[in-house]
Order: sequence, then structure tokens, then C-alpha cells
Amino acid sequence: MMSVTVESEHDQQAPQASNGRSLRGDDPADHDLLPLPSHLAGDQCRIVAEIAILDDRSLRAFGATSSARHQVKELLRNSLRSDLECNETRFLNRAAQAFRDRILSRNRTRYVFGVLLGLVPVAVLAWLASTFNKDAIHNLGMETALCCSWTILFAGMGTLCSVFTRLSTIDMCDETNALFVYLSGVFRPLTATMFAITIIQILRLNALSVSAAPPGPGAPDALHIHLYFLVAFLSGFSERFASDLIGRAERAVGAAAVSTPGGGGDRQMSAPQPGRPAGPA
Repeated sequence: MMSVTVESEHDQQAPQASNGRSLRGDDPADHDLLPLPSHLAGDQCRIVAEIAILDDRSLRAFGATSSARHQVKELLRNSLRSDLECNETRFLNRAAQAFRDRILSRNRTRYVFGVLLGLVPVAVLAWLASTFNKDAIHNLGMETALCCSWTILFAGMGTLCSVFTRLSTIDMCDETNALFVYLSGVFRPLTATMFAITIIQILRLNALSVSAAPPGPGAPDALHIHLYFLVAFLSGFSERFASDLIGRAERAVGAAAVSTPGGGGDRQMSAPQPGRPAGPA
């Protein structure tokens, strides 16, 4: 009979002859698979080492009594029965894929829960924004307190739409830290809100030029309001959108900062009139 001892996930050791068999862990019975043959070839030693590592990872990730652990363990047992005889890794690959799928499904669920949890402080922030005085609202580049609140809510809605439409493509199969997964989701709506407010300040400073047709005569401010809602939603929906706009603004502001009225160029950045956003041209 043989015994497989695994010091860690990254320390693969060949099986050593022994009178018993076990895999090192919290409870040896949780690792108990099948007896191993007395003599293993080189490829068989590698297969057994990979089985031992995957067995240990699944036990640590899922616990001894979970259905995910039972599924992976049964596939590993089949791997010991079949793969060693055929000198292949068909069942081992299936076990590794099952482990990956289970981890990915669990992490995606945790991530969505984190995003939903992160919407709570965003909603509180939107409510607080409705209580701001007129000067504070204008300093944020908004027309009214209600406009500020809706801008924050649109950032949250953009984040939620982004997560739900791209949930099947979120790859978190290698992340085993549950707290990190939760925090990644919690900070997503908050990051989108900060992006949205930053881009609105960029538009107010004319650091970027945005062209749009006015909605109609007599309502010039409505264009800015809808533009801010759109910017907030896109900031939550696409991190690349926000990063690209901020990068363009960084280059424009840097170019304006090195310009001088009398010598280095005539390109200057002018601030809009107080209380009037200067978004689209």
C-alpha cells in the first residue's frame, strides 16, 4: 500500500511506500480515497501528486460535508481507479473542471451580493445629497439637489446593469479569499459614483468638449441634466469609459497647464461662470 503526503498546494511530492495511506489535513478521514499500487511510474507519480493537491484544495475550499466537495472527491476516486491504469488524466481533468466551476459559481454569487450591499451606501449618499444646500449642489456641478441625487442613483444603476449583463464572463475562479470577493463587489458602485462626479467636474471645466443637440428651445439646462445622468450611468456600466475620459482630461489639463498667454501657446483652460455647467458645446 502507499501513502501520499502533501505539505502544501505548491509542494508536490511523489508517493512514498508505507503501511498506511492518508492525505495530510485537518482530518485524515476526509482525505481518504483509495489504496494505491506499490510501484508507480513517473507519470503515475505526477498524477497522484496532482490528485492529492486537488483533494486538499477542495477540502479547504468547500469543507468535508458539502456537495461540491463530494462531487470533486468522487471524480478523484474515479481518477485513481482509471487514470492510473490508463496512464491518463481524463477523470482528473474532470475533477479539476468541477472544482473550478464550483469556485467560480460561488465567487460570482458573493460578488453580486457584494455589489447589492454596496448599493446601500450609494442610496444613503443619494438621500444625503437631496439635503445639500444650493451652494454645495452648485459646487458639485449640479443644477438642483434632486439632480445630484439622481446622478448618484444612475451611477448605481449603471453598475448593476453592468454586473448582470456580464456576470457569465466574470472570471474569479482563482480567488479563494471570500472577503476580497465581497469587497470587490461592495466598492464597485462607490467607485462608479466617484468616477461620475469627477467626470462632471471635468465637463464643467471644459477640459473635454462634448457636442450634443439641445433638447428644445427654452430648456438649455435640461441638456446638462440628461448629460450628467448619461455620464453617471456609463461610469457605472463601463470602467473603461470612465478611465478613458479621465485620461483624456489629464492630457488636456496637462497641456493647458504648460501653456502661457504670451509665449508657449495660446491654449488656455477657462472656467465656466459660477452656477452654470459648461458641458456640451
